[in-house]
Amino acid sequence: MGFVTEVRLRDSFFKSTDYHAIPGGRKKLEYLFSILEAMRRTRPRMKVLDVGCGNGALSFAVASLGCEVLGIDVDELSVKHARSANRFPNARFEAISDENFDLKERYDLIICSEVLEHLHRPAPLLRTMVRHMKDDGLLLITVPNGYGPREIFGRAEKFMRARLGLGTFLDRSRATMRMIDAASKCAVYTSNPDQNHVQKFTLGPLKELIEKAGLRVVECVKSIFVFSVVFRTRSEVVDRLDSRLADYLPRFMVSGWYLLCRKRAGR
Repeated sequence: MGFVTEVRLRDSFFKSTDYHAIPGGRKKLEYLFSILEAMRRTRPRMKVLDVGCGNGALSFAVASLGCEVLGIDVDELSVKHARSANRFPNARFEAISDENFDLKERYDLIICSEVLEHLHRPAPLLRTMVRHMKDDGLLLITVPNGYGPREIFGRAEKFMRARLGLGTFLDRSRATMRMIDAASKCAVYTSNPDQNHVQKFTLGPLKELIEKAGLRVVECVKSIFVFSVVFRTRSEVVDRLDSRLADYLPRFMVSGWYLLCRKRAGR
């Protein structure tokens, strides 16, 4: 692939979504783009499944590269939003509530971004996704660190609002620091108001869960630290610094991880 073509595709990829507007979104998009470009060299008509697609923010970016994309989500309002915003003939969206779904198809790449932490029982969905992977396919899982700085910051804020009555003070502080508010952040990727995390993952147990489903983790990338969550002035600069800092921190100190997985032999 020529340099000019790659630059054009990269530009289209980032312009097709607002996901880079949320803290850490740019780093996740860059990582996803690198995976897709490496795969597309040998798979010009890739099939991609976006599990928990929400409003389609990642699905649209993937579709901009010419991949055949199916986005699925349990939330019908999010699927409706994705359909109404969709301008790609190679992307479609379906509401599916059963974690043991059967799409009668296997995929080159499955994306499961910020989904597992919302499930009381993530194992069945993992096994279902494995069944839908091609033998040489990949699964990208992204999750927050359940005891990382971003989750701790969020739980502390909830406590101060609910127990200490500091909601007005926190809202003013957020406005002063130009932090993206929760409603605006969620609107980028979902219409589902239920955003509670019922799983507080640490990396060891998460990898065990993934391996029990018949997968092996081939790469684990650290997401961000926490600065881009708090300081939104000149957000691109802060985002890049935050992402860079996370690369050098121990894995338990960052706010989340991207895990790239393959099927284990014989699955």
